[in-house]
Amino acid sequence: MFAAGFSYRGQTRLYAIPRKPKVNAEEFIRMVLKPMFDFDVPNLYGADAHKVILHMDSDPSHTARNTVEWLRSQGIKFITKAEWLASSPNVSTMYFFTNGYLKKKLSHRKYSTEVGMIKAAKDEYKKTALEIFRNSSRFLASSSSGYL
Repeated sequence: MFAAGFSYRGQTRLYAIPRKPKVNAEEFIRMVLKPMFDFDVPNLYGADAHKVILHMDSDPSHTARNTVEWLRSQGIKFITKAEWLASSPNVSTMYFFTNGYLKKKLSHRKYSTEVGMIKAAKDEYKKTALEIFRNSSRFLASSSSGYL
């Protein structure tokens, strides 16, 4: 499993999550949220990092009480599950665009191990032009959702 984020200013690193049946909130915080908000968000936003609003899908580790409490304790703004709009290509470009785009790129790569797949995924993610993410963000901004 992979986790990543993107915004108009750029993309975060691609985080490879070890393969296992479920990732709990503590692992999600340790492997994704903490490094993302300690490294990626400040690098992308600098002094404006406090303005970032996080949007996640409904994975149980994203909506867990521990995750929500950690986000609040860190002062990270986020869209709560109650505020999410229905699943729609107009609303969730990460799910409907980015994941499919990355899968398509990976289908053209050759790898035989999990380590090879992770390397290929990170390479393809890094090579993805920022304009592709910006176009996805523009599409979201122009939708009736009001969220970006």
